[in-house]
Amino acid sequence: MYAYTMHIKICIQALHTVIVVVLQGETKIYTSGGRHSIYIPSGLVFDSAFPFTAGETLTIRIENDRIVIEKVKKSRKD
Repeated sequence: MYAYTMHIKICIQALHTVIVVVLQGETKIYTSGGRHSIYIPSGLVFDSAFPFTAGETLTIRIENDRIVIEKVKKSRKD
């Protein structure tokens, strides 16, 4: 059972209307043996703006008081 909220921000610039939808969810850190897991609410995963796919290799780091998760940057072969 995960809770998520949808925040909608409407910006009007000139004659164009831009609608930005940001999903935000709540989760917990779970432990099993020596591993820790964070489950991502399905509302975020199924949003069209979700940038990751299952099985994709990601980079995770601590930045100030946040956890940042990004796609692994592919190195350019020279």
